[in-house]
Amino acid sequence: MPNEKLLATYQETRNEIVQERGVRMGRSSDAEALLNDARLNLQQAQGKERLAVQADEDVKEKMRVLTDSLNGMTEKPQYLLDKVSNLGAEQLQTFRKRQAATEITRNRQREITEAQTALAVAQADMQAIDKDVADIDSKIREVRSY
Repeated sequence: MPNEKLLATYQETRNEIVQERGVRMGRSSDAEALLNDARLNLQQAQGKERLAVQADEDVKEKMRVLTDSLNGMTEKPQYLLDKVSNLGAEQLQTFRKRQAATEITRNRQREITEAQTALAVAQADMQAIDKDVADIDSKIREVRSY
């Protein structure tokens, strides 16, 4: 006949481990959801960064073309000189937006790295608790076999 007190203690311990496993499973699911959200945020940030880069490059190209054209002229009309000046101011704005978008993308990438780390920890915790469940199940079988 198995030792009933030891068996009851093992079963109580198993229940506690299984409850903790549920908590850890929740953490793992939360970490996975956070990683998925971080990936989506990165994709959105990269899209906005591409648009900001393109806008900045477009303004720089307009300035270059207009400047090259002006350099070939002996008489430079004031309205074209004003346009170059206005494009310079516009390019400063597009450059700032480009920098901000790049920084956001960098932050989103950092968030992915942090989320991947959190998920790896949660998965390691799940593996450890699964091993604990298997170990206590083994002990319960041993006590029952007496």
